[in-house]
Amino acid sequence: MTDRARVAAALVALASVSLPLTALTAQQDLRQRITGFSADLADLDRRYDVPLSGEAAERVGQRLETERRELGELAFDELPRDARIDWLLLGNHVERELERLAARVEDDAAMAARLPFVPRIVRLCEAWRRLEDIAAEAAATEVTAIGELAAEAAQKLKDRALGELTPPELLRWANDVQALRRAFGRWFHFRDGYDPSFSWWVAKPYEVAEERLDAFEVALRATVRAQSGDSSLVGDPIGEEALLRELRHEWIPYSPSDLVAIAEREFAWCDAELLKAARAMGCGEDWRQALEQTKNDYVAPGRQPALIRDLAAEAIAFLRARDLVTIPELAEECWRMRMMSPAAQRVNPFFLGGETIQVSFPTDTMSHSEKLMSLRSNNEHFCRATVHHELI
Repeated sequence: MTDRARVAAALVALASVSLPLTALTAQQDLRQRITGFSADLADLDRRYDVPLSGEAAERVGQRLETERRELGELAFDELPRDARIDWLLLGNHVERELERLAARVEDDAAMAARLPFVPRIVRLCEAWRRLEDIAAEAAATEVTAIGELAAEAAQKLKDRALGELTPPELLRWANDVQALRRAFGRWFHFRDGYDPSFSWWVAKPYEVAEERLDAFEVALRATVRAQSGDSSLVGDPIGEEALLRELRHEWIPYSPSDLVAIAEREFAWCDAELLKAARAMGCGEDWRQALEQTKNDYVAPGRQPALIRDLAAEAIAFLRARDLVTIPELAEECWRMRMMSPAAQRVNPFFLGGETIQVSFPTDTMSHSEKLMSLRSNNEHFCRATVHHELI
């Protein structure tokens, strides 16, 4: 039989295996619905790209509400199992996005009420996205007002006249002002140089306004650093109500306090195991000494690839012997290994994985301290956990 004939015979065999038409149609409809819904949101996100825009929130909200209504009109009990799963996942996603949208609208409104330049920038950018005509002189007046209001906001921040602002709130404002500045810049550069009248009227006011917006953003970030010491460590607490909402959307049947209690119980188990291991290693109750001893148990230069290879084989054999996870033959055959560069090891001190295991191990170009750091971080015992995690 020729190759063409074999392919034709296989297609005929596949065609003879079919689901009931209604089930197949329902599955296809849900998949197409998810694909279409994702494409719609992506379109809306590109079109309504003005930060803090009420118009954008309203339009996205309309699309989410439409999806929720249409999902509710489907006969869930008549769907095949795969389609029911898709229905549940899509419905959960829609509900989560609606709740997040409502919270974001509330935050945006609070910021706009305290920073009057915000709604002015938003209105300019929204009108541009609607491709409305613009009066250059009126635009210059509006841009001048934006610059003046930004300067006032910076002075109020300095005088602490904006109210008691927490580091998370200040950081959120700084990020939003940065996003607004970028949108404002797109609004200006769309016409600058292409419309002589616009450039004549607006260029100088925009330059001043942009400088003042930048200064306000810098002042916000400086205030965050002054209050917290390191803005990279500032989180944005969402509160118990929002935590409960997020847990519900993840189908996690526990409260935040339940999860903390579980974590404390598991940490207690870990502490007990640390002491057990320390005693077994002859370190008594000092698990930190045992940890230092473990870190120094690393292989000689050039031997790390062999260690990783052997640990990978150990992981695969362990799972197969206990029938814990199905490991396809091609998955076992096709995984690969490469050595991570010294530069990459500065941000990834432990190795990474997946289809390709990226091994972190010192090279001859590293300093003595860097070599020891990489060796100790990737000792034989740490590697066992890392290989099993990254590969499997």
